[in-house]
Amino acid sequence: MYNILTPSKSIIEEILQELRISIIGSQVYFLLLTNPNYNISNIAKELNVHRQKIYDSLEELASKEIVKDSKIISPAQVYAMFNQKQADLKNKASIMERVLPEFLSYYYSQSKSPFVEIFEGKDQFLQLFYKIANETQSELLSIGNIEKFIEMVGLENTQRLIKIRQKNKIVAKMLMFHNEYIDRLFLNNQEELREVKFLDPKYDTNCTIWINQNSVSIWNPLIPRATLITDAKITEMLRNLHVMIWEMLD
Repeated sequence: MYNILTPSKSIIEEILQELRISIIGSQVYFLLLTNPNYNISNIAKELNVHRQKIYDSLEELASKEIVKDSKIISPAQVYAMFNQKQADLKNKASIMERVLPEFLSYYYSQSKSPFVEIFEGKDQFLQLFYKIANETQSELLSIGNIEKFIEMVGLENTQRLIKIRQKNKIVAKMLMFHNEYIDRLFLNNQEELREVKFLDPKYDTNCTIWINQNSVSIWNPLIPRATLITDAKITEMLRNLHVMIWEMLD
């Protein structure tokens, strides 16, 4: 009977709803699939709705070509339609990803927030530290001296950042300068969602750059001072630079 929930019923109805078929329309499809001899009265009784709703649902299914010549199409055809929609969405997502920096530049150009903000002193340094930790939604890229940075924010705050990244499944890709301190601290890279590659220490200036999805932060832990740059094109340029260096170190 229809009121017995099965995984197959749930999946086919969810797929139909992804194709913008109403809940009752997807239920009608499943009933006709599993009970091909059902008529309007049978379906209305099974769903406990007025007959007119069944007529409306059949019209809806016909308008989306789920019903053709008064017969439902096969589940294979439904699945093909679903796959095509997913492919279309993936293509649109790819296009959106390419033009996102341009859209962000329009957005930020109309924003009253400054493009560049300066954070002076340890308290403001930590304020920006947690702001970025909580706002980052994609991978977090960094380049520079991690040891001096951790000395400024402290191990406790560093561990909190790691836990935030783990909770949000944010991977950190870090280009850093190698030393024994880093070896002792970073023992569980995989568990802590961290990928590390090492730079030539002769280029070390004790500073660090973070790059997330829409901003760049430059950290000078010796003063301490941090600079936040919210600019889509600058962010894109530095992200590409990080990727280039990362690939060169393979």
